[in-house]
Amino acid sequence: MRQEMNIGGDPTTRERVKSQAKSLYQAWLRHCDFRARPQQIEMIDTMVDAILSGDPPVVLIEAGTGTGKTVVYLVVVLSLLKILGNETKIVVVTNTVALQDQLMRGELPQLAKVEQFTYAAAKGRQRYACTYRVQKEMSRDALPLLVEGERREAFETRCTQLFDLLTQKQWSGDLDVSPIPFSIAERRKITTNTRGCTRDRCEFFHQCPYYRNRDEWQRADVVVTNYNLLLLDLHQELGILPHPNNTTYVFDEAHNLHSKFMLVHAQSTNFTNLLELCDQVASFVRSFSRNWRAKEASPIDPDLVSRDVQALAEAVVATDARLAQLEFKGDPLIFRFAYGTVSETVRELLHPVASWVKVVAEIVQQMNDKVSDVITGEHNWLPLEFAYDNRQQLIDCADEIVDADNVLTDWCRGDETGSVARWLRKVSHENGSHEITLSSVPIAVDELLREDLWKICRAAACVSATLGGHDAFDGLKIDLGLPHSTIGECIPSPFEPENVRFRVPPMDTQPTDNERYTYELASKLPSWLNEHQSGLVIFTSGNSMRNTWQNLDPRFKKTCLMQFDYQSGEELLKEHQSRVEAGQKSYVFGLATFREGVDLPGNLCEQVVIAQLPFPVPTDPILQARKERIFPEEPTSFQAWMHFDLSEAILLLAQTCGRLIRHEDDTGTITIADTRIKTKRYAKQMQSALPYVLEGSER
Repeated sequence: MRQEMNIGGDPTTRERVKSQAKSLYQAWLRHCDFRARPQQIEMIDTMVDAILSGDPPVVLIEAGTGTGKTVVYLVVVLSLLKILGNETKIVVVTNTVALQDQLMRGELPQLAKVEQFTYAAAKGRQRYACTYRVQKEMSRDALPLLVEGERREAFETRCTQLFDLLTQKQWSGDLDVSPIPFSIAERRKITTNTRGCTRDRCEFFHQCPYYRNRDEWQRADVVVTNYNLLLLDLHQELGILPHPNNTTYVFDEAHNLHSKFMLVHAQSTNFTNLLELCDQVASFVRSFSRNWRAKEASPIDPDLVSRDVQALAEAVVATDARLAQLEFKGDPLIFRFAYGTVSETVRELLHPVASWVKVVAEIVQQMNDKVSDVITGEHNWLPLEFAYDNRQQLIDCADEIVDADNVLTDWCRGDETGSVARWLRKVSHENGSHEITLSSVPIAVDELLREDLWKICRAAACVSATLGGHDAFDGLKIDLGLPHSTIGECIPSPFEPENVRFRVPPMDTQPTDNERYTYELASKLPSWLNEHQSGLVIFTSGNSMRNTWQNLDPRFKKTCLMQFDYQSGEELLKEHQSRVEAGQKSYVFGLATFREGVDLPGNLCEQVVIAQLPFPVPTDPILQARKERIFPEEPTSFQAWMHFDLSEAILLLAQTCGRLIRHEDDTGTITIADTRIKTKRYAKQMQSALPYVLEGSER
């Protein structure tokens, strides 16, 4: 259970914390030569009151763009730290590793100049170089690689340089800030995961950057991590991060907490991949047995294993054929289990596969253990070079077979709680073949967060520019498992909404008629966008974006950049910025990834066009399962639609509109091409969630 702060409702203590936070805030302003904002003072008061006297000590804050929420939540938690001393730790959770790095380069070192505290960034194991694997790659033959037309130093040469930095402790080992460049493919060769790590059995354990950093995370006053690592640590009780019992959390971009939780705990297995895995395991077993050189007999009998693997393959083929006969619906083809309950018929089909998967999983684990013993020098059962060369393949096999075992075990146990969404997906190929994937996602996020986090943490602040304050946070509290008494506050953006022209031009068609709608949209976009030098056009689906793009006037298309034409969003935005800075027109066509985290201030984004209102896909199996859980009697009711579909659409709409005004002097136009925001019965509710006045109407 949570340790009490013992300073809860004491007004004197609250005033001391507020005074300390405001003093630290003023010192930061002087250091950075910034001016104070009244919204930031309001946010300090709200956070302190909620954390020190709230029941639970959790606060929900929707802080609009430009409120400076990051420095505010940091000065508050640092002030709590100063009063509570070493009894508590601060863990700041961000949505992405990039945002972690941004904090580590920005507000944290700035505040450390005016207030003494220690801080560190905590990332997953595969973000750090593995000293053992770097050392092994140093002497391996590798051809120089070509990057952007220039020859790079050979891979083994760069590994040698990296090894020197690691062993001399001149670098943290974080590959995101590596002084030596490595491609994604190269990084995979010099990192490892939990299964591949031999921990204190490794000869380089004391030079291991991951474990060195883990020690630092336990000592630091403030740890900055990401949702993926935190949620895995809580769920699996890994002990990587400070224990929740002693921790005050700040969840930045907290609107992601619910979806991240589901994503981190999602499981799936693919029958086609399982068949390929059978071939890999059989091949590896034969190679393993040929290379066994110890006096003891090989622990793996290739003939027996071959029969076991063949039995698994036959079970997969037979079950796959039967599952393919189920009535799949939609695009993509989905067979969903209502209330997450796998039917008895399907469970019986899966039992043979589940049984043989366990047998093969034990074989793979046995080989993995033997190879690990060889690599750590405990035994010489196999040639060291063979063990090293095949280790990653074996790890990949083990990961895949364990994932399959977890999914199949879960599906065969007959769960009827409605706490997990389960469905089959079928992909048909032109040659007549198909693939079937089994997927499951936990949807009882409220219950799990309540037990794993809210009941035991010291305190928590959930902060975001689009947190869901449109309904007084009622929906968010339900989703996150927080009581109705949880304090929530909306801090408005200091930017003037009058600087935004907010319009809904007339359209003859609706997004539900995709073909005609995208044709009309393509015909009208040039006139809207040409009013400004730059713009961002956001679509809800790749199909809509492609159709619109194909119908654009070829001359106008030359001024546009489409997400699908670039390997990364970063590359696209770099080209966009280059065009705008050269005085050219440039309009970016993008999908959901451009709704948040994209910062295009000033003339880099003078108009945002929202092609369709961002309602979730109604046939999404996770959405349907969540409705069944919260509204078991009427999952298709308007009330369920309001709670889930409308709330998500409002949140995503606000995020998209937030791309326009990034600085105080920014101006521009928001154009919503979807007229449903004016005509449907939810129109007023959706409009009122935005700070702008619709052109031609009065607020």
